[in-house]
This record gives sequence, C-alpha cells and structure tokens, in this order.
Amino acid sequence: MIAGAAFRSASLLECRLAGVDVTELLSFLERETGRVRIDVLNPSWMIFGQGFRRDPLRLFTSRTMDLLASLAVLALSLPIMLLTWIAIKIEDGWRAPALYARAEWVSPGAPSRC
Repeated sequence: MIAGAAFRSASLLECRLAGVDVTELLSFLERETGRVRIDVLNPSWMIFGQGFRRDPLRLFTSRTMDLLASLAVLALSLPIMLLTWIAIKIEDGWRAPALYARAEWVSPGAPSRC
C-alpha cells in the first residue's frame, strides 16, 4: 500500500515537472460541479486550498440575475411608493415634506432643519 502511494506520487511529480497540470480530486469535483463532496473532503483541502472558485461566466450570470431581480422589485414597489407620497401630500398639504423633518435647536435661538 505504501509502495503504491509512493509510485503514484512519483508519477504525479514527473507529470508536474513535465508541465502537465495536476489537479486534486476534490478541487476537480468542486470546479466541475460547483459543489464540495463531503465524502472525499479532507481538512488540508479546506486549509490550503485556493478557496471556492467561480468562473467569470457564472459570476456575470449571478450579477445579472441580481440586478434584474432588484429592478423587478423596484418596478413592483414604485406604484406603492408613489401612492404613499400622494396620500402624504393630500393629508399634510402640498408644501409639507413627504419625508419626516423636524426643527432641532443647535444653538440658542437658531433652529435648524433635520
């Protein structure tokens, strides 16, 4: 068993020195599937690994979906915000601020608006 492991290590070292890209099993599985296999996980991979890599296409797709979702939520909530603004203006008058404002006394006799 030890001789077999030494043989595999020597073969992998020769391949690495010849310029062949050698990838650890768990890193390969994580790269190809996007998941970490717990049954083959060893602590050294978590400690010395390069981290959970994501390819640029997946990052771009994720960012695009985030932006589209936020725009959809904004489009759905914009009419509610507009109706709320109109209700505040009808209730308090057109010159009243739609956002909360109060006078704060900073120095004696000089109020300032917050």
